[in-house]
Amino acid sequence: MVLFIKDSIPEINIDLLCKMMLNIENNKNLYNINGAVNNNNISNRPFNYYTHNRVDYEINVSFGVVLFYTSDESINYPNIDKLLCESFKKLPNDMSKKAPVKIGSYNSTCYTLLSKAPDASVANITSSSSHGSSFRKIINTLYDVRKCCESGSKFVWLIQIVNRKYLQVSELNSIPQTNEHLSRSISTIIYDKLNLFNVSNGQKQLDYPSLNQYNMFKNNQILSEHICISNIFGLDYEIIKCYKPNITQEFIYNVYACYSYVDYNDIEIRRVNPEKKWSVQIVEPFDYKEQESLENDIEENGNHVFRNDICFITQAPLYKNVYVLKVAALINTNTCEIDDNTISHVLITPYILHITFVVGDKKHSFESYLKTKNIMLLHVYMTNFPRSEIDAISLIPDKSISLLKRNIMSAISVSGACYRKDMYSIGSEVLYTADVNNNTIIIGCDNLYDFDIIKYRNTNTILFQVINL
Repeated sequence: MVLFIKDSIPEINIDLLCKMMLNIENNKNLYNINGAVNNNNISNRPFNYYTHNRVDYEINVSFGVVLFYTSDESINYPNIDKLLCESFKKLPNDMSKKAPVKIGSYNSTCYTLLSKAPDASVANITSSSSHGSSFRKIINTLYDVRKCCESGSKFVWLIQIVNRKYLQVSELNSIPQTNEHLSRSISTIIYDKLNLFNVSNGQKQLDYPSLNQYNMFKNNQILSEHICISNIFGLDYEIIKCYKPNITQEFIYNVYACYSYVDYNDIEIRRVNPEKKWSVQIVEPFDYKEQESLENDIEENGNHVFRNDICFITQAPLYKNVYVLKVAALINTNTCEIDDNTISHVLITPYILHITFVVGDKKHSFESYLKTKNIMLLHVYMTNFPRSEIDAISLIPDKSISLLKRNIMSAISVSGACYRKDMYSIGSEVLYTADVNNNTIIIGCDNLYDFDIIKYRNTNTILFQVINL
């Protein structure tokens, strides 16, 4: 259970925090969210109680976490330990709860509760030291958790002042969270003095905060999906995905191949017929003059035009470097005999030629994939298409892309992007670019954390998860 404390008092209300900690320790509603003592009818109700997927849960715990999101300089280590210890002395403690204890050679863990009250010698003692036994341990180092849990203390609190990465934004993070970290959510208090979260005071929930509970997301400053960028193909994948959502990200095949250049205007290009599958159309007999004559008739009647400015396979808009494929229908796959009547040239985006395709349980190169469709790849040329990447991004239908994502992709396309190493994460890099039109800085992180949002919460900044292909 994650409990949020969001009060309007300028300084941290340590007394209120200790009362909520007592509620969790005793699994009772001893105090309400304002710190007042509840009457007997309410105080006996379980506090660590919630409903998830129409199932009721009640949990007794012996370990908890307090996360401080604050700019208050008085909240620091070890000052916070002292403040908590002094505040607990003023509050009555319920000693009747079962507690982890040490019996002979057996040390209980924080997940094991034994039917024995704490030893009288440690009762009513709150200690911030990881050594020795006490009724309650308050520590600020994750390394000391196990040591304190095995000391015979009734309850152990891990105090974290969040000045580094702690909570993952799970929707925008590809690193699996450990079971230990996930299990701590059942007894975590988040004291939010930075207004980081869009939640009400006293809210309780099963899981850590989700993306839509951050105020920066509410203010449309965090993109809810990742953006893939390739140092070879740029934003090709993201543009194509808007037209062919199931396109793969796996591309290695023949990436650095060199092809001779042609002017596509000098070649008889087969147009895209949106009424047919590309693999069906490409094996049909082709007559360029007949195609263009039909196209002129269609244009005169004001009907739909068969286009030659989009990728033949994905129907995404073509731009900059484009491949011209000479293809034909295969008559015999063993002899590679082709039907000369079907020979034609089609335009495709380069990304398609270099990715792997999966048919059944087998991976194929592009050329091999065409053969599964009874298509023979005869030749590949390169050509330039008179359209820029930013123009291609602007042509994406509104239903296929959010305005925020379009703005981010446009900024990357126009302003470029630079990377620098993330000083808080070894081996990771942060992308920076600028949206001049909207006067915003755009920052891409490979994985997004609470601390990233803390750093930029009061700035004109857009955050998103970037994946480098």
